[in-house]
Amino acid sequence: MSTLQVTALIAIALATAIYVWRGVQRASRTEARFFQALVAQLSRLLEPKGFRLTRNVAQASGLRIATFTSHAAVVDAVWEAREREISLVRKGSDKSELSTAATVARAHVPDGASAHSYAAATDIILGAAESLESAA
Repeated sequence: MSTLQVTALIAIALATAIYVWRGVQRASRTEARFFQALVAQLSRLLEPKGFRLTRNVAQASGLRIATFTSHAAVVDAVWEAREREISLVRKGSDKSELSTAATVARAHVPDGASAHSYAAATDIILGAAESLESAA
């Protein structure tokens, strides 16, 4: 191979790596915006029922958890980036050692999903949150 061919191959490989990296970064930002918007909507929906947002964390693995707590129950909104699933999980009070978790709702968002897919997943989670009993 000539020096020109090697240089061209390196340039193509570098351009491909940058293109893939930018796509991953764009997807990560989209997921972050989706989850933050969902948490804001859940806050407005759950606060009148006696829940308050007590934790909102994002891990490098793509796992995001928002925890809403009341005196009677704990509700987690969980985004699992690898599985592309959003779940709403309800547990007994965090003070109870015998609390059992129950998945109230789960929605899958396909890789490279459109805004419509994110909206449909949001509607599923918010619909389940609306059906939660008041904690007050």
